[in-house]
Amino acid sequence: MQAAYRYAETFFLAMQEKNLLDQAVRDATIVRALAETDARFNQILSSEVLATERKLAIFHKLFSTTLHRETHKFLRFMLHKKRSALIAVMATSFLDLYNKRQGTLNAEVVTAYPLSDEILATLNKKFTAATAKTPATSSQKKLSITARVDKTLLTGFTLCVENKLYDYSLRGKLTRLKTYLSQS
Repeated sequence: MQAAYRYAETFFLAMQEKNLLDQAVRDATIVRALAETDARFNQILSSEVLATERKLAIFHKLFSTTLHRETHKFLRFMLHKKRSALIAVMATSFLDLYNKRQGTLNAEVVTAYPLSDEILATLNKKFTAATAKTPATSSQKKLSITARVDKTLLTGFTLCVENKLYDYSLRGKLTRLKTYLSQS
């Protein structure tokens, strides 16, 4: 999604120039959360049948009082350019870009059951120390972990840090065992 990243970069630079990065982060988080939780919102974004004017009206109703005026203006710009399908990815790319510029690594932990805040903090501490030891991440300051539940893991967890996967799940172990046995 090269185009979504370019829009994210443009949004980042525009908001940085206006000293509105903190507001932009809040707004991008809202848009990303809505895209992750609301299937109807995603249908609106990806619809090629829905007219631009209708999408603009929906966005105005959804975001005119929630998002900063500049963010709302940028999203309207994307709608006018017929790039609504990129809005959710742009928001995620923007947050990734912001975190990277702030010296934060993004990570996602996937478990079979919800994690407590205490366990998340422990994981954060352990993996922040582990990732700081690698040359590629030696300049990173902190780790931002988001949690997701996937019951197919059975037990254990997977952690993806900047495209590096740490798999400590039972499903992963069984898959590795199956591969090993099929090669024998």
